[in-house]
Amino acid sequence: MQVGFYFDQTRCAGCNACRVACKDWHDQPSGSASWMRINYQEEGPFPNVFASYLISNCYHCEEPVCSFVCPNEAISKRDENGIVVVDKDKCREEVPCGIISKEKMGNGYSYGESQAPCQTACPVHLHIPAYTALIAKGKFKESLDLIRRRMPLPSVCGRVCLHPCEEVCSRKEVDQAIAIEALKGFVADNVSEVTPKRINQTQSEKVAIIGSGPAGLAAAYDLIRLGYGVTIFEALPSPGGMLAVGIPDHRLPRDILNRDIDYIKALGVEIKTNSPVNLNQGLNDLLKQGYGAALIAIGAHKGKSLNIPGVDLDGVLVGTSFMRDVNLGKDVNLGDKVMIIGGGNVAMDCARTARRLGAKEVGVSCLECYDDMPADLLEIEHAREEGIEIHDSHTFTKLVSDSGKVSGVGCLDITGCAFDDDGKAHFDIVSDEEHTLEADTVIFAIGQVPEISDSGNIKIGNSGTITADPETLMTEIEGLFVAGDCYSGVA
Repeated sequence: MQVGFYFDQTRCAGCNACRVACKDWHDQPSGSASWMRINYQEEGPFPNVFASYLISNCYHCEEPVCSFVCPNEAISKRDENGIVVVDKDKCREEVPCGIISKEKMGNGYSYGESQAPCQTACPVHLHIPAYTALIAKGKFKESLDLIRRRMPLPSVCGRVCLHPCEEVCSRKEVDQAIAIEALKGFVADNVSEVTPKRINQTQSEKVAIIGSGPAGLAAAYDLIRLGYGVTIFEALPSPGGMLAVGIPDHRLPRDILNRDIDYIKALGVEIKTNSPVNLNQGLNDLLKQGYGAALIAIGAHKGKSLNIPGVDLDGVLVGTSFMRDVNLGKDVNLGDKVMIIGGGNVAMDCARTARRLGAKEVGVSCLECYDDMPADLLEIEHAREEGIEIHDSHTFTKLVSDSGKVSGVGCLDITGCAFDDDGKAHFDIVSDEEHTLEADTVIFAIGQVPEISDSGNIKIGNSGTITADPETLMTEIEGLFVAGDCYSGVA
C-alpha cells in the first residue's frame, strides 16, 4: 500500500490536511499518529542526483488549521482522544486536499500537492486557504504577514481586486463563495500598522523602475527584498499609477492607497514623482547613472475612442483622461446629461464619478447585452442604485452635434454580440432605424493602450504594447525589462 507521496516543499503551508486525509482514507487505526508521508527532495542534474527523504506524520494539532481550511468542514478533531479525522461523507473528491499534481519537467515529471482552486486562480497565487484560516482564528497580523510574503498591496486588493478566486471557490459547492476580497481588506484595515524595518542594499546593482503603478510597485517590493537598491521614477505628481488617477476615490480612498505605498517606501524604495523618463534618450541616461537594469512599468494610460463621425466635437472625452483630471483635482464641466460608451469597470467608474460631479442624467451604453457586460456585476449594481441607466446591445454610428458641440450619440439596436480573438466585435443589427441618446458630454471607456511618444529602439507590437521575451520579460535592449499592462495589455 502506498503511504507516501511527493510534494512541493516551497508551497507547503504546514496545514497537514493531506496527511489527515491519507490517514483516514487508508483506514489507519486511531490512537498515536502513524507515519503518513515521505517528504522527498532532489538536488543536482541527472544522473548526478542527490535525493533526500524525510518521513513525517500527522501532528494531530491542538488547534488543527486544516479543519478551518477545509471548505466542506470535513476535517474535525475528536474530543475523546484528540485524533484529527476526515468525514468521508462531507469530503468532496473534486476538492484538492492532498491531491497530487503532475507537471512535465524536462524529460520527466515533477510531483507536488495541488493548489486550492482559489490559489490557482489568484494572479499572484496567494495562499488563500491559509490566510483566511488565520483570520478565522483571530490571528490578523499573522494573516497580513502571510499575504505580504507574495503581494505588497493588501489594502488596495481588499477593495479593487477582480477576485477571480471567488469564482472558483470550493465553498460554492455547499452554499456560496467565501468573501475572499473583503477578508483581505478587513485584515489590512484591522492590524495596527508598524513601520517595517528598512532593508539594506546587499547587491552591488541598483534598478530603475519607470512607473509606480501596481506592476512597478510589486517589482520594487520584490527587488528591495532581494537586496537591490530600487528607485521608481513617476511622471505624475503622486505615486500609484492608475490606482491613483484611474480609480475614483469612492472605490479606493487615497489614504488606503498611500498606506500600502508608504509600507513599500519604508523598506527602502525611493519614489521620485514629477519625474518622467523618455523611453529613448532617458533610458540611456539612467543606465549611465549606475543603474544595472531598468524596468518599464508605465501601464496603459491612453484611452481609446471609436472611429465614427463626431469624435472631435467639443464635449467628447476619453475615460482615462477624464478620471485623471478628476483625481488630480482639475475642474471638469460635464453639463446635465452624460453618456458613457463602454461596458467595463472603467465605464462604471466614469459614470459614478460623473454623478458625483453633479450630472443629473448619466447613462452607460455598450455593445454587449446586460448579462455579458465585462464590468463586475457588483459595480453594475452600484451604478444602477445611483440612478445610472444601462443601455445595452447598441452599436454606435456617429456623435450628433449642435453648433459644434456634442449633443447625442447615434445608435442602432443589435443582438448576438461576440468578440473574436483579435478583439473585433461581431453582431447582428436588429433594425436599421437609428435613434439618439442625448448627451451634453460623451465619455469613451472602451479600452486603453500604453502612452508612448518616443520609443527609440524599443520594439512596439501591433497592439501598441512593448515587445519582450515572454520568459524573461527583457526587451531587445540588454538590461531593459518590461512588466504590467504596457507589456500584456489591459485585461
